[in-house]
Amino acid sequence: MRSIDIAAHGSGTGFAGLGSGGADVGMSSRRITPAEVTQLAALGDMTSPAAEHVVGLDGLAVIVNKANAVSMLSKAQLADIFTGQTSDWSQLGAAARGKSGPIKLYARDEKSGTFDSFQAMVLGSGKLAAGAQRFEDSAQLSEAVSGDASGIGFIGLPYVLNARAVGVADKGAVALLPNRFTVATEDYVLSRRLYLYTAVSPANANVSKFVGFTKGKAGQDIVAQQGFVEQTVQAQPAASAVDASAPADYRQATANATRLSLNFRFRTGSKDLDNKALPDLDRVVTFLSDMRTAPGSVMLFGFADARGAADANMKLSRERAQTVAAEFKQRGITPAIVTGFGASLPVASNDTAEGQERNRRVEIWVKR
Repeated sequence: MRSIDIAAHGSGTGFAGLGSGGADVGMSSRRITPAEVTQLAALGDMTSPAAEHVVGLDGLAVIVNKANAVSMLSKAQLADIFTGQTSDWSQLGAAARGKSGPIKLYARDEKSGTFDSFQAMVLGSGKLAAGAQRFEDSAQLSEAVSGDASGIGFIGLPYVLNARAVGVADKGAVALLPNRFTVATEDYVLSRRLYLYTAVSPANANVSKFVGFTKGKAGQDIVAQQGFVEQTVQAQPAASAVDASAPADYRQATANATRLSLNFRFRTGSKDLDNKALPDLDRVVTFLSDMRTAPGSVMLFGFADARGAADANMKLSRERAQTVAAEFKQRGITPAIVTGFGASLPVASNDTAEGQERNRRVEIWVKR
């Protein structure tokens, strides 16, 4: 009988274990750093598809009492609230929608993965305010917020329960509500990838079998059962997916279409698809086959970050869509529309490298 020993002590521990030979698989809630790539060079290129595997996604909901009029907050406002720099609802200005009074903070305990995610995605190097009430149980935290008109907390997606989630926006982007779809597309700013890392050519033959299992249907079902967001392809009608500020051509093309629950993104500084996009191509092909979708009904829309000139960004966005189209053609699918919309419809701030990377994407839609 074979056994798998699991040690959960933070992402860095996984990379250290790979380097020492104490682990066959390293789990991480962040991408490997350049320094770690260098340290693990003996195992092969750790950024290659053979070594870097996306197993699922993680998303956090920010919750308030249902009577609270606040409907959306920026990522920066959340950081100020939970570090204690903003302590009264009235300090939020228009976002407070007339609400005033002390803000009461609810947070998961220090050892929880939920808190680790919030620290990484919102607080950064900041510290949680000392007055925050901490909980070891997600359902209890949600219940406490639902009973406190002055409360605000953060929680995994399954635990919104009787509280109400607010939309969250990054600088320059539209606020989005957290749900499995917005996390799966990685458009929701409080979402992140969950990784497995292995040697390019593992000495243990069972490693590749295990990684393959995690990416398959049975493995993805387990991802969902654990409260994370699986990579199974789903569809969402345009009525609930298109923002009113979108370009007219985009709104017209998507008016009678459904959007699929993924975006194709690219390796940093490259036109090559990243390691999540590659298996996603095959997932989409399977989905279209299962749904008996006409091959000519697929539409690909590319987007760029806002760093360059508008004309250059438009060209880049189209080239990215064409890159994805070429991959689909190799799989027997010829998209009906392949175009780009430049730096329009950002989903994250263009002031940070992370935000720019989120904005460089290709959406996939299917005509109904």
